[in-house]
Amino acid sequence: MNPQLTPREFSIFAIIYHSEKYLNLKSRLKLLIYLSDEKLGNKFNIYSYKKGTVGPEPKGLNIYLNSLEEKEIINIKESYTFGGNKRYKFYISNDSAEFFEKLLENKDSDLIKLSNTLKEICNEYSETPISNLIDITKNKYPKYYKNNMHFWY
Repeated sequence: MNPQLTPREFSIFAIIYHSEKYLNLKSRLKLLIYLSDEKLGNKFNIYSYKKGTVGPEPKGLNIYLNSLEEKEIINIKESYTFGGNKRYKFYISNDSAEFFEKLLENKDSDLIKLSNTLKEICNEYSETPISNLIDITKNKYPKYYKNNMHFWY
């Protein structure tokens, strides 16, 4: 396995990797991406954002998720809540985990800095319930919220 990854693909891949190779909820992924970008400041500016119901929406996120799935780096499982809403779970395979570790062995300082920041964000918020994570992000960065309602997906 040796596919080329864009910085956006790498950031998604790294978040899932640093979340113990599994991540539940697309909302959590969106918020972790945003918090990582904010922590990095102007160093990378990986995504641009628009307002969303659960906070900052990374533009083009689904394109990069689909690309990672096509490259067989991640698996995306869809399920439905009792209310009929879609839920997503993101997984990486053992081959992808090895690929991630080899990427970091190249000692690219920007890649390592990005990975370390993503790891810090994942560690900091891994135990935070999604409702609290939404509130934390909303209080720090209110400009990206359409309204005050919480939607779970």
